[in-house]
Amino acid sequence: MNLTTDVSATVFRRQRSVPLTLKALTPTAACCSAFAMLRCPVLICLVTAFLFPAEAFAQAVDIRSRDGNQVIVHSLTSQPQAFSGVRWDLQNSFFDNGCIVQWTSAAFQHETAAGFFADCELNVKLTQSQNRADWVVTVPSDISKIASGKKSATVTAASSGRGNARAELVVRMWQSDVDALAAGNYSATVVGTISGF
Repeated sequence: MNLTTDVSATVFRRQRSVPLTLKALTPTAACCSAFAMLRCPVLICLVTAFLFPAEAFAQAVDIRSRDGNQVIVHSLTSQPQAFSGVRWDLQNSFFDNGCIVQWTSAAFQHETAAGFFADCELNVKLTQSQNRADWVVTVPSDISKIASGKKSATVTAASSGRGNARAELVVRMWQSDVDALAAGNYSATVVGTISGF
């Protein structure tokens, strides 16, 4: 099952995708003078998770994000800016041979000024797994590298049998040259997709 951003659902090869939108805001020119006086310029990052109602276990294969909005204040240093971990529920009660879950995100992009980007790093770990499913993280970390032409990051986990798991996904915003960040909103969308073998 594939869920699109307009919250309409369609059946597609027993897949289900759930989008998670990330937004980052830099100070506007008017705000910069106030921040400069405080000597504390900030960049605010907002994570918005699209949460969909549970379908009363009617789904044999399912993925759900459990957490809502998150806000962080950017230090305007070259250090990566981490969002709090987002919890994901993974359900496979259909595929005997297991399934694979993939989280993908493009780099953060300025919403109104084309050409301004910041790299997006994804890190995933399993926090709970049913033994019979044998869930493992197959690609624990990835980062987009706009300067090298790599425009997205993808991490994955897989199971070898039926069973459920919980995962935690941490997103980081990277920009080594913070002076290159234009004021305004940056956004990226993480999409989690589960499909069977």
